[in-house]
Amino acid sequence: MVICLADAEGALAGVVYDPVREELFGAERGAGAWVSRGGGSPWPLRTTEVADLGRALVATGFAYVAEDREEQARILTRVLGQVRDVQSLRLGRARSVVGRAGKVRRIF
Repeated sequence: MVICLADAEGALAGVVYDPVREELFGAERGAGAWVSRGGGSPWPLRTTEVADLGRALVATGFAYVAEDREEQARILTRVLGQVRDVQSLRLGRARSVVGRAGKVRRIF
């Protein structure tokens, strides 16, 4: 299940719940992201300290609005040759990417 709250500035907060794995992921603008497993206390998710862009993994879930996808494509074109890899963060793959929390440098 995925729930997102947005305002005029974009996504404000969101949660993703995987009932099979009993994992609840959440994020809030300006407050970071967290995960709770098996009903336990949430712990913060952090990116790695990758300083070399060539080792960075970029994940994206392309927007539904064409104009937003065009902007994403412009950004991606600028960094594509400089990063280690780009993965599409589709709902079916969300667990595999989010499950490697700390290994994704940028999600846009």
